[in-house]
Amino acid sequence: YEQSVQRTYQLETLFEAAQSTAVTLDLEDAMRRVVTQMLIALRADTCSVMTWDNIENNLVLSESASTWVEEVPHDPKGTVYDLAKYPLRMSVLNDRRVISIRSDDPNADEAEVASMQGASVSSRVLVPLIVNEVSIGIAQLDLREKGRYVEPSQIRLLRTLASQAAIAIENARLQTETRSQIEELYLINDLSMAVSSTVDFDQILGKIRDQLPMLTDAQFVYVALYDREKNEIQFPVAIDQLGDDVPISNYAPTPKDEFGYIIQRRAPLLMAGLSLSQIRANLGITETLFPTAMCFLGVPMFAGDELTGILAVRDDENARKFSLNDQRILNTVGAQLAVALQNARLFKQMSAFTETLERRVSERTSQLEQERQRLSTLYNITSEIAAATLDLDRILNSTLEAVSEAIGSTSSVVLAIYDISDRLYVLTHRGLDVDDEADRLQLRQNEGLAGWVIQNRQGLVLPDVQKDPRWCPLRIVIVNHVRVSQPC
Repeated sequence: YEQSVQRTYQLETLFEAAQSTAVTLDLEDAMRRVVTQMLIALRADTCSVMTWDNIENNLVLSESASTWVEEVPHDPKGTVYDLAKYPLRMSVLNDRRVISIRSDDPNADEAEVASMQGASVSSRVLVPLIVNEVSIGIAQLDLREKGRYVEPSQIRLLRTLASQAAIAIENARLQTETRSQIEELYLINDLSMAVSSTVDFDQILGKIRDQLPMLTDAQFVYVALYDREKNEIQFPVAIDQLGDDVPISNYAPTPKDEFGYIIQRRAPLLMAGLSLSQIRANLGITETLFPTAMCFLGVPMFAGDELTGILAVRDDENARKFSLNDQRILNTVGAQLAVALQNARLFKQMSAFTETLERRVSERTSQLEQERQRLSTLYNITSEIAAATLDLDRILNSTLEAVSEAIGSTSSVVLAIYDISDRLYVLTHRGLDVDDEADRLQLRQNEGLAGWVIQNRQGLVLPDVQKDPRWCPLRIVIVNHVRVSQPC
């Protein structure tokens, strides 16, 4: 009868545990339910669930609960246990077997005994959490009462409960990962739509600054653009997790720093783990840009076969912050950013080329228009001369007016050599007050700019006649054999 009651209790416990852990797919909630059910099943004083990090070979305390009323020493959530210091726990994980320990056992593991004595524990049971023949963690149950022992039937119950708990934890973990991946896909899609919605280089960088930190959950995010011709890296985006700018200068990369290593290898670089300094030394990175970094991940950005930049994230607190999954995400985002930035660059170059071409076309059109006006002026002058060959005044007036309009002058004059004296005579003018006969003979043939033109027999153009010492309020230009004088 007693065995039947005990078996009935165990079945009820298993049924309740299965119901409790099956109703949730939230990882933290699943951990809490597993701890609670194991406490009830063994009537233990405390229960802890630790997950196994087989890369760093340590256990991480994920959840714990206690039925003790008084305060007792306990490790906080997130505590990391180095399995090199706890060989018995390593044995539980590798051999996938339940181990019961007594603090008064002289043959017990020293590390476990020391831990038990520090927590005032007399008995401890370590139960592996196994999924598909692979250990994912350990459930630790502690008994404080010295006269109490763990019976074989209870160990069988714990093993069965641990199997259910491991499946529940794994399902919750997979659900959490799936949810996280779906969120990442949405964020990647949003970022892709944002950067592809514009070809303006500055707008693309602004959208990257706004959305990239949400996707990576990193302390620091860098978008580095590489100029191969100058061998220079620029950082248009260098921000922390709050979106504030992080000071970093442009520089020439070398294979001895993180970005230079990525450029040389044209491959991603993931540096994670507690021995980051040793990893740097093994890779030959002796001139690190981030000496305080505990985890670093950088991926190259390619536009075709050309390496255009690097997308990198960094964390100074968590040595295992980034993983291969983060590398996959950055590779996807980096490929999209590289194409978007390359398109923006090409569009910017094309816009600049178009503006230059339009400016040159406008300048050439203006030159052609001026040339057309000159030809039209010459044609009009020729027509006037042909129509009034014997009317000198008409020819001179028409010619002077046409030339003045062609060059845009405000005043002009035609001077002739006066044969009976050494002076120049004003034949006709435009915009001057020289109607008196005396005013028409005011210049000598050997003075001023007019004298220089006569002596040198060549035209003269001055941008500012007021600064020329030869200036005598008239500026002389010779057209064929007629001396043309223009005041400035």
